[in-house]
Amino acid sequence: MTWAFAHPAFFPGAKNEFATNADAWLIAHAAVNGLVVVTQEQYSATAKRRIMIPNVCLEFNVECVDTYSMLRDLGVSFSRI
Repeated sequence: MTWAFAHPAFFPGAKNEFATNADAWLIAHAAVNGLVVVTQEQYSATAKRRIMIPNVCLEFNVECVDTYSMLRDLGVSFSRI
C-alpha cells in the first residue's frame, strides 16, 4: 500500500481503489509464498487511472501470467466430446 500511495504517476482515485480491493493482499500473499499471480489485466507503463496487477507484480518481482499462459503451462487441453 505504501508503494501505491507514494507512486506519483497514479491519480488519487486509483490509489483509493487499490486500497479498497483485494489486489494488494493477493500480490503480497504470492510474494511471501513464492506463488504466481494469474490475471487477465495487462501491464501498462502509462496507467494513471488504475493500478494494474501486473505493474505491482513487476515492481515486487512477483511472477504474473494470464489465464491462457497458466492453462498452457499446466498442460490443460480441451476437446470436444
